[in-house]
Amino acid sequence: MTKFIFGRKSNAFSKKKRSCYIKAYDTAFSQYIKTRDCLMTSGSTRYGFCITCGGSCSRVYDESIDPKRCGTNGHYIARANMFLRYDLRNNNLQCRYCNDFLQKAGWVKEAYREALDKKWGAGTAQLLEDSRFIMTKLSRTEMEEKTEYYKEEIAILFKQFGEM
Repeated sequence: MTKFIFGRKSNAFSKKKRSCYIKAYDTAFSQYIKTRDCLMTSGSTRYGFCITCGGSCSRVYDESIDPKRCGTNGHYIARANMFLRYDLRNNNLQCRYCNDFLQKAGWVKEAYREALDKKWGAGTAQLLEDSRFIMTKLSRTEMEEKTEYYKEEIAILFKQFGEM
């Protein structure tokens, strides 16, 4: 069915905007990364340890803790690079302080680099840096599938470890 809205032809069954798919994928992927790293570093789904400073941070926002200690999904190579935006090695649990303040100021880059090589093997940081110039564009279908995949993975992790 086709309508005319303000002089433009519009499809009544038009797709969601690309940004909606990206936001949903970001949310599911970020939750997966935070849950994965909490389990890897502490064995709990409730809290984990920051990859750069080693401080403990909560997987979800909690008013009872210092806002700087809330866990975020920190990227070694910035999110603007779509090829590495969803790379499992490029995304790690970081406390809000390291991710929002220190990393943006460029103060934790070397600590993050060393932690990546320790966690994922020597040369990982260099591999990510060399890959940052690769261009890619995900389709809406790919993003929908990956969003559902990571939601299922989170559910599996919670089911295995029994914490929420």
